[in-house]
Amino acid sequence: MPSPTPPQPGPPSPNPPQKNPAKRDPSARGKSNTTLIVVLVIIGILIVVGIGSCIACRYCASKVVEEAAEQATGLEIDSSEEGTTIKSKEGDAEISTKTGEIPEGFPESLPTYGNAKVENGSFYKSGGETIYSVVMNTEDDYYPVKEFFQSELKANWPPVSTNESSSGGRTGTTFTFNTETDPGSGFISITEEDDKTTISYSITMKD
Repeated sequence: MPSPTPPQPGPPSPNPPQKNPAKRDPSARGKSNTTLIVVLVIIGILIVVGIGSCIACRYCASKVVEEAAEQATGLEIDSSEEGTTIKSKEGDAEISTKTGEIPEGFPESLPTYGNAKVENGSFYKSGGETIYSVVMNTEDDYYPVKEFFQSELKANWPPVSTNESSSGGRTGTTFTFNTETDPGSGFISITEEDDKTTISYSITMKD
């Protein structure tokens, strides 16, 4: 009796198709790296300026951070304990922040409360306009401050709307402007705090 024929091996299985790995856009990676560098530079400036006991050491360290940022971003950066200014090399954009100062170019026709302390001020120039931001605090009560602005704004900056609201036992008033009827657009807000009154400006002016 003949021996049974053993089963023959089948053809080899074809290799599974290989998936092409997704290609990364090198330009996107470059943008991501630049953004990360900018963030790290800003953090570095804040740390260097904000801590340390040696003024000369802080100054030297901040300059090192500035130079690294300028090389990485192409921006012109100037920082100190008083604030930071960043400009594009083309001169078409600029941002500046300072502690305890009203920013340069802030509209002189806008009333400022005489018994208030400037906490910080900044401006951002781009696209033919400048945005000014200022925060002030005063120990005076909320209502005298509100009445001051209601009276002083009538001459040169009559608001298109005045809104007063209360929340959590605190009262606030916002005076709003626009470029159709006022020299600029934006708002001034007066806010009642626990032991002070805060005055905030956000004004956009055409260059």
